[in-house]
Amino acid sequence: PKAVSLLNIGQGLSPLRRDTTDRNRTSPFAFTSNKFEFRAPGSSQNCGSTIMIINLIVTDAICKIADRITEGFSKLSNPEDLTAKKNVVIKIIQDVLVKHRRIIFNGDGYSDEWLKEAEKRGLPNLRNTPEALAEFTKQKNIALFEKFKVLSKEELTSRRMIMYEEYTKQVLLEAKVLENLTKTHVLPAAYKHQKDVAQAVSAVKIISDKLDTSAQLEDLKTVTELTNSALKHSKELHDLLAEDHRRTESGSESGGYTDFVERAQFALDKIIPAMNKLRDDDDKLEDVVNDEYLSLIHI
Repeated sequence: PKAVSLLNIGQGLSPLRRDTTDRNRTSPFAFTSNKFEFRAPGSSQNCGSTIMIINLIVTDAICKIADRITEGFSKLSNPEDLTAKKNVVIKIIQDVLVKHRRIIFNGDGYSDEWLKEAEKRGLPNLRNTPEALAEFTKQKNIALFEKFKVLSKEELTSRRMIMYEEYTKQVLLEAKVLENLTKTHVLPAAYKHQKDVAQAVSAVKIISDKLDTSAQLEDLKTVTELTNSALKHSKELHDLLAEDHRRTESGSESGGYTDFVERAQFALDKIIPAMNKLRDDDDKLEDVVNDEYLSLIHI
């Protein structure tokens, strides 16, 4: 059998089994063989701000550990005793690992199992961007940024507002594109498919009323129902986009948005659910209509 490769950390700590696979692909911080990989940001995201925050968190953690080590050394009866110093360090590392091991999960990070387990472990679960951005300017986080003179409260607040605006504009852009694609590509293909099936059924009936066309009629019914649903949900999305425009142009006293946060919440609570409904209709229509009519396939 193949020998198990171990990663020796040293300093009296147990070695880690070296895993040559990427089994932790679903982890935001995947440990692969001999390194950690940060996989949370999307492919289009700039990692600069994220890395800044990670470095800040790591710096704060190291400072706290260093302070504990300094305090532990100061209590030694013999400051030159290297074995005693080593024991102080090992004890602190053990304490840190025991306290924070709840963040370690080697299962599927995308699964409902992890959501339940994380909640049981008392870990926060921020499920969307507005929810995450709300944490950005909490007092403990402001204090951390100011402690190391990275960003001031005013700088954090301004960046938070920019991120809210970026999020909202991205959602609205995607919503407008979805509405346009539905009206100019998906629905025209559905209409052509409906026409083909209806004409085929009519042609068969002209030859003989006794011929069974139930399957064709069921196909026509399916496409018609999906087309009606897509039309309905497309109008709902269109009306929500119009409402967003009206509220953006109006003052808060006239029903307009009071700030970027409220607009981002509208995008999350109203626009995205409407997009998901329309997207579901479009996907189902693409599965049943004739591929020759799906113009996007042939671009």
